[in-house]
Amino acid sequence: RKTGVTGELKSVQRWNHELGGVLLVWRDPDDGKDYVVNGHHRYDLANRLDAGTLNIRYIDAPDAKQARARGALANIAEGRGTAIDAAKYLRDMGEGMDHLQRAGVSLSGKVAADASVLIDLGDKPFQALTEGRLDERTAVAVARHLKDHKLQDALFKRIAQREDDGKEWTTSQTETAARKMAAAGKYTEQGADLFGDFEEEHSTFDQEVELETHVGRLLSQQANDYRAVSSARRAERVADAGNVLAIEENERRLEAAKIAKDTFDRLVNRKGPIAEAIKGHASDLAKAKNRAERDAIKSAVAESVQQAIDTLNTPVEPEPVTSQRGMFGEDFAPGKFSDEELQQLAGQPKPVQPGERQPRMFDYMDDDPRQDVLFAGAGMDDTPLESGKARKERAEETKFQEADDLWQQELERQFGRAAGDIRYTDRGKGAPGSLLRRLHDNRMAAQTRWRAAKEEHDG
Repeated sequence: RKTGVTGELKSVQRWNHELGGVLLVWRDPDDGKDYVVNGHHRYDLANRLDAGTLNIRYIDAPDAKQARARGALANIAEGRGTAIDAAKYLRDMGEGMDHLQRAGVSLSGKVAADASVLIDLGDKPFQALTEGRLDERTAVAVARHLKDHKLQDALFKRIAQREDDGKEWTTSQTETAARKMAAAGKYTEQGADLFGDFEEEHSTFDQEVELETHVGRLLSQQANDYRAVSSARRAERVADAGNVLAIEENERRLEAAKIAKDTFDRLVNRKGPIAEAIKGHASDLAKAKNRAERDAIKSAVAESVQQAIDTLNTPVEPEPVTSQRGMFGEDFAPGKFSDEELQQLAGQPKPVQPGERQPRMFDYMDDDPRQDVLFAGAGMDDTPLESGKARKERAEETKFQEADDLWQQELERQFGRAAGDIRYTDRGKGAPGSLLRRLHDNRMAAQTRWRAAKEEHDG
């Protein structure tokens, strides 16, 4: 069996009984032998220095796996465990983060946060992580935003390819890729092989990245083109050859091109018409059979994105408010009622007494015969589409992702490209009372609520 000993205490040359602590020992019922499950380094040091007797405590465990888990839990509780140790323990036990709390173990903020993410890692990448073949920061960056194990494997493969090509992503770039892959669309490939017909689902992540790069390059080129013809000095030089540059018009178009590129960069990775335009053409690109079809799709997506940008940057004029009709035909208009009259019409909410339920929408219509007309023939189906626990989990996950994005954006604003690394240090939390600290604390609280909702849903 493995001893679990490294060279951690190799330089120690004197045994101190007061610092020896208590070793946890398990007696294997199969062979009757005793095995140290926590305190391997101290046990090795005591043997090397001939320390004599040691303080030990036997633990009760049915098998070696449970014994190792107990030892790992004790190691984590002593503050020596890493996020990987905690995640491995929880995965082996099939438990969530609240198991550690029930066991009386309190983890530091970063260890707990990273461990709660690593338990969602797929088996293959987690094995690579424990063997030192996968960087912990990369694993956390991917698992934080990408829960599908098949997509995780695909992204880790892409990351490895970039490292081989010398184009390694930063932690922040890895998180961006993970978020994009999680939000990417899918397309279905149908075909036949030696085993018969098959249907396989694929992610459109690669196609979305290709289209995003294409559109971004076009917008940058547009800005550069107008920048080149917006120079007054250049206009003077070409005027001698009879060429005339419309400087003012070119400057106006340059400004519009710069705004378009800025809008694209800000919104391409967020839900909205720009991202939807790219996602909507990605599956078509995946199915394109030749160069001509691919070029046509790229032209179409560029036009769709430009239209979305123009719409987003076009100010909307507020419509004038005029007299309107209410639900039951009553007439109302601005200024028709005074503030006091409006309060009387709305009524004051009745305090909820112990044992009473909270008032709900349309309660005021319980005795109103008009409700029969309002809902007559509506064909309303009262069957719930999903459980309340599922909706709560989904809502809490969305809030957590939003809180995490806000914290990451502030990190990037303050630290630039170093944000991905600083995120995992105390500097990433921010100074007490700072905006960064409030965003960090809000993110941690949102994660706790999401985890609780997930475990409640899972039962």
